[in-house]
Amino acid sequence: MNTILDLLNAQEDLKTLPEDQKKQIESIFTAQLGAQHKKIHSTYDGLVKEVLGEDKPGGTLSSDFIKNKLTGLLSERDTLKEELKGKIPEGAAKQKLADAEKLVTDLRTELSEAEAKFNANLHSIKVNNHLATALNKLKFVDEETIPKVVRDSYVKSALAEIQNEFKLELGEDGGAVYRNKTTGDIHANKSNALRPYTTEELLAEKLKHVTKQNVVREGLGLNTKVIKAPGIESDIKITASSKIEADEQIRKALSAKGIETSSNKYQDMFSKARAANNVSELPTR
Repeated sequence: MNTILDLLNAQEDLKTLPEDQKKQIESIFTAQLGAQHKKIHSTYDGLVKEVLGEDKPGGTLSSDFIKNKLTGLLSERDTLKEELKGKIPEGAAKQKLADAEKLVTDLRTELSEAEAKFNANLHSIKVNNHLATALNKLKFVDEETIPKVVRDSYVKSALAEIQNEFKLELGEDGGAVYRNKTTGDIHANKSNALRPYTTEELLAEKLKHVTKQNVVREGLGLNTKVIKAPGIESDIKITASSKIEADEQIRKALSAKGIETSSNKYQDMFSKARAANNVSELPTR
């Protein structure tokens, strides 16, 4: 290890100094370095006492004292780890671990359920909007021919049937594919080369008794005559002179058959009876 004199003699501008001056410089630096060294080690000793609550023994170097204490602490740690091996999962520690794991699992479950519910609601909104848009494109028979209450019942039943029977897969282009919920098959339109049903086609088929596709018109202007569409038959025969009277006779006939007014069958037979008996041609009163 180089001494202070060695360092002085290594410097070109200092090595020519008289020897007594070199020794004075050495004495000054030695004193200063000693003081700094003592201050640093006192700081170490103070930190060790603060942490371990123990004074450094006299005559022992700070570095040796710290090294010995750290070695002892590491040994104690390893011994403690061995003693606790296999014991930590037991008792209170095991219960805390189980509680923490359950909390994480519950939070993940709640998050997953909330996400699924949100996605389901969002899909339902998109489906309802899609169906409503398609409904607006249909042309319904005027209310004089089929009362609005009857038409609305048909619409409600048709929408329920579609959503109960099919899973709607909405496309980015605004279209939809209808899959049978039981078989998973795409609902194909036999009247359109087995192509997948469009929403408009499916609604038109479900609502054929209340849309204009089911009404045939003859003549022009004032001579226009509404007649029943081909294929619409009814065993209910009426002799009425007005729409109000005709509707009342149809209601009585259906009631006599024991058909509930809230049923889909009632709505279907009511509409068919009106069309088959050309009720739309009669005056309102």
